[in-house]
Amino acid sequence: MLRHATGLTPEKQLLQGDQVVENWDNFAVSVARRVGREPMAHITGASAFWDLDLLITRDVLVPRPETETIIEGVLDLLPNRSRKLRILDIGTGSGCLLVTLLRLYPNSLGLGTDRSLAALDCAHANLRANGVHCRGLLAQCNWAEAATHGFNLIVSNPPYLSAADMADLQPELRFEPALALLGGSDGLDAYRQLSKALPQLSFHDARVLVEVGQGQHNAVIDVFGSHGLKSLCAYRDLADIPRVLAFEPIE
Repeated sequence: MLRHATGLTPEKQLLQGDQVVENWDNFAVSVARRVGREPMAHITGASAFWDLDLLITRDVLVPRPETETIIEGVLDLLPNRSRKLRILDIGTGSGCLLVTLLRLYPNSLGLGTDRSLAALDCAHANLRANGVHCRGLLAQCNWAEAATHGFNLIVSNPPYLSAADMADLQPELRFEPALALLGGSDGLDAYRQLSKALPQLSFHDARVLVEVGQGQHNAVIDVFGSHGLKSLCAYRDLADIPRVLAFEPIE
């Protein structure tokens, strides 16, 4: 927070103590906001994801390390980084997944969708800041209604908290948009919507990776399986929880 308030690295803070003192009021404001449990990403306006430093606003979910498991899964399933992918990121939010994948697969094109225009503004800023805006498009729509057939990589971190989960949130999460968190009474509404659309959006050899909440993996496999998607594998996060499920369309 002191670095954010002063613009100085820790080394320069030691060498330029007078400038630190000049910015003490800014630092005090940041401390007060954090004591109120406001997320650090909202205070600094930025968050790390994979190897990126992304712009974050109150209109998007703060990227979590768990979501990086999607990137790990993609790299495992699609190791050829020169491949020309057509990527669809449903519910892109900050654009963390779309931006990272476009950087990792430099010959690919991508589309990110979101219901929130404010979220898409944040995603656009991140696409531009990371030099991939010429290969990434954004569309405001419900789930993937603006997308057409022909994607060979589809990713999504949809809202998956249940109503009970929302009633017992960590204080930090109350600062983030409920639209990106609440997945209906049982947390599975988003997967029911996605399962109907995904088979029509993807090539027969496509890979679909979605993040799921703790304990939801079997239920999501059943929902997707009933709509023509075959489960390939599950990827665990750092807490050894099945966090990302990979699917392919059933031919």
